[in-house]
Amino acid sequence: MTKDVNSLIEQINALDYFHSIDFGDWRTKSWVYPGNVPQNTHLFSVFKLLQEIDVKNQYCLDMGTYDGLTAFILAELGAKVVATCQYDRKQFRYAHEYLCHRDQKFSSIRYIPGFHIEEVQNYNFDSKFDLIILSAALHHMLSPLVTLTTFRKLLKEGGLLILEVAFADGDQPTFSLNTEVEDPVEGIPTIFIPTRSAVEGSLKFCSFEILGAAELDQLGKENINNYKRIAFVAKAVKPSSVSNRRPQLVTTHEKSPYFSHINFRELENNDEEVSNISYSGEKYTLIDIGDFETKLPLQPNINKTS
Repeated sequence: MTKDVNSLIEQINALDYFHSIDFGDWRTKSWVYPGNVPQNTHLFSVFKLLQEIDVKNQYCLDMGTYDGLTAFILAELGAKVVATCQYDRKQFRYAHEYLCHRDQKFSSIRYIPGFHIEEVQNYNFDSKFDLIILSAALHHMLSPLVTLTTFRKLLKEGGLLILEVAFADGDQPTFSLNTEVEDPVEGIPTIFIPTRSAVEGSLKFCSFEILGAAELDQLGKENINNYKRIAFVAKAVKPSSVSNRRPQLVTTHEKSPYFSHINFRELENNDEEVSNISYSGEKYTLIDIGDFETKLPLQPNINKTS
């Protein structure tokens, strides 16, 4: 790969990016967001929560990084970052190399392409994580609960998970099989669409305490989607520390403590290192994408159109 900065810029500009990444005097071209609309709106809820967390010197995992925007933001803020993707994307590699030219702190990012959550035990991480971020991905996974229990095992006690999801209206805590509903969510492969209470209940089941949530008031220029988007920030805690557990959940945690992907008894008796990471934001925020601005780096200014 070339080390010439101008050639890198040409290579980046020749590619279509999912996210728009602002490098200061220029930015990547997004095939999702035209230049005259707010950029990366699906991440606004993640940004709202992330800007209330001090990640400096924290060990962070950006799961499903795609072209790297969230991983790069974490590194810019001083975190030690692991970024994973199912595929090896030139968009990530070129942007990463360009940022390394600008500041060597980006060179510490560990990129793991070809990553599969089912094979997480095959990767030698430095330690358990202080923060894990997963956005726009849970509804693409065959086993959402397996994913969340895996995250719980990968986090230090007290560590944080930012989970951004698409969700559907509904009074019951259900995951609908998207391929069988009358009005499916577009996008392949969208497998399960949960209700909000299903996501909240799943986090509690997997021994997380929900600290805050940020919901998008609308998605795109018109509110025409048959789903909504929300991000939660949740703390990895002992099962007995999960608030407002229903009796059935208490029984499950105590009487059926071991599943193939998580051992609640081990979590309860854990005396390993505790993370000092913390969240200082609001319990709930409804975000108007037309008014939202973030202080996070690399995210294009809402009014910047070129």
